[in-house]
Formats: sequence, structure tokens, C-alpha cells
Amino acid sequence: MTPPLLSVRGVKAYYGHIAALRGVDVDVGEGEIVALIGANGAGKSTLMMTIFGNPRAREGRIVFGGRDITQLPTHVIARLKIAQAPEGRRIFVRMTVMENLQMGAAVAEAAHFQSDVERVFALFPRLKERMDQRGGTLSGGEQQMLAIARALMGHPRLLLLDEPSLGLAPLVARQIFDAIKRLNSEEKLTVFLVEQNAFHALKLAHRGYVMVNGRITLSGSGRELLAMQFSIPEFLSDEHSLGIFFLVSIVMGGGAAWLAGRAIAATWRPWWHLALYMLLLSLVVRFLHSALFEGKFLSLHYYLVDYAVCLGFGLVGFHLTRVNHMVTHYNWINERAGLFRWRRRDDTPAADTPKSE
Repeated sequence: MTPPLLSVRGVKAYYGHIAALRGVDVDVGEGEIVALIGANGAGKSTLMMTIFGNPRAREGRIVFGGRDITQLPTHVIARLKIAQAPEGRRIFVRMTVMENLQMGAAVAEAAHFQSDVERVFALFPRLKERMDQRGGTLSGGEQQMLAIARALMGHPRLLLLDEPSLGLAPLVARQIFDAIKRLNSEEKLTVFLVEQNAFHALKLAHRGYVMVNGRITLSGSGRELLAMQFSIPEFLSDEHSLGIFFLVSIVMGGGAAWLAGRAIAATWRPWWHLALYMLLLSLVVRFLHSALFEGKFLSLHYYLVDYAVCLGFGLVGFHLTRVNHMVTHYNWINERAGLFRWRRRDDTPAADTPKSE
């Protein structure tokens, strides 16, 4: 069996006394695209920087091409043909596009510089149009293209990409992912991709890992992880997205079901009419989940969960409204039982009660 190009075994990293990585195991085979997904603060970017030597791993081993690079300084790792496009682009904003590319070519042979420039311009034509423009004046998407192009100038064997779609418009992000796919298919470039957009990352990757709180919790092929729909649990680990999820499920879905149940009960229709309406409402809720969390729209499992939530809220509203209407319209129920005290009992004395003289 061919050993992986990059092997991470039992790596632990810390910021002061706070553990950021808690025994991470990752393999990246040559010619693969491997995606690492997880929520903000899971440790994805820390693993990327630890591979590149900053911060250093306190425990475990990082092996690249059969060589232990765990304790090597960053500039030595760069000369081993590992290139990185870090999170936030981090280009030289006062330098032109061409000068940024020259900085990336520092570890490559000078004789190949012109052909390398033409290669990255063919991959990102918009950079050629702005070759004399300062990096700080480029758009966010163009800066990301420049960061990747600069990393490619060193002819890396392994390209580390940290959140390449962060803050980009969907169309620009798609162009970035298309370029990554083209590099892998045409040049057999090995790519280790850290990405929060789980759907697009796993769709692109041959294999993937899921990281939660500094640990690898799941691994498998991109298709397997997509089929398991880990885009939603990933977002659920973020407190803000968790609030949005419950807002859609409980407030919007449950609230609409409650109102529908009350409306059907008010018109004295049978409860199974409500069950039919909930089929449509749960489909709408599933669509909202798909749009917000990039879940699988036609997932039967999640559809049944949405239907159960909607039907439960709807039935509660239906039966409470039906009981309220019965008590309101049939006084004998209230007079005999005073059901739930929803109508105040008549305190007027009965007609046959003798009056005091």
C-alpha cells in the first residue's frame, strides 16, 4: 500500500494552556483532494498552521513525503514544496499582482518564472488584466485568486487552502472551487482543503474529515459524508446557527401549525384535514432548512421529523380550540363542569331559591 504524502498522527497543539488540537490523525494521499470541515473554533485553521510549523505540535508526528517535519521551521517546510494560502488571503497589499507572484516564486527556479506566470494567468484570467494593480485595490475574490496563484508559483507538491470561499459571493466561490478541481485533475496537485462550507467542500473532495473541538470525529469519502448530511450538524455546533435552526423549526413551523390547527377547528372540520395540510407545511419547513443549512432537500428522515413537529403543534392547537368552542357554544358543559373555568359560572341565585324576608 502506498504511504500517504502527508501523515498527521496524534498531533496536539496549544495556545498557552488551552488545547486547540487534541490528538488529530489525518492522512492525505498523493493526487487527492482532502477536505477538513467543522464549525468556527473547531481547530481547522490551527491544524493547517501546525502542519506549516506555526504553532509547533507539542505531541505527535507530522510526516511529509517520508520525512518528519514536526519540529522544522516554517521556511524549511516551504522549501519542501508545501505551499499555503492562509485564511484571510494575507497578500502584500502594497505590492502589485506581479510583485506578489514574484514573492511566491522565491522557492522555485528563476528560469521557469515566465512560464509559471502564464500558467496562473491561464487559471485566473482576471489577474492578468490587473497585473500592474496593487493587491489592496483588488476585490475579495480577486485577492483570493492572487493568494492561490502566489502559492502555486512555488510548484508545490501539497497545497494547503484555508477557507478559500470565506466572504466571497457564491459565483466567485464557485470559480475558486472550479480552479481547485482543474488543478487536481490536470496537474494531479494534492490539495488539503479546510472549509466551513461543508456542502461544496465535500462535493469537491475525494475524502473528508469532520473536526469538532479539536478532534476528528468522522472520516470517509466525500460522497459518504454528503449522504450522511453533516452540513446541518456542523452548523448546529455554532450557537448562532443553532438559534436559527430552532427559529425555523419551532417558531415558524410550530407557530404556523398551531394557527392552522386553530383555523381548522374553528370551521368544525375533522382533524385529518389538518394532517393533510401539515404535509404541505412540513415541505415548506424542509425547504427553509435546505436554504439555511444546505441540507438535503428531499431527505425522508428530516422530512418526517418536520412533519411530526408540525403535526404535533397543529393537533394541540386543534384540540384546545375545539374544546374551547364546545364550552362556548354548549352552556350545559360549562354549567355542569365549569371546564377549565374558561367561562365564569353564573352566580345568579336559582329561581326556586326562597327569598329572605
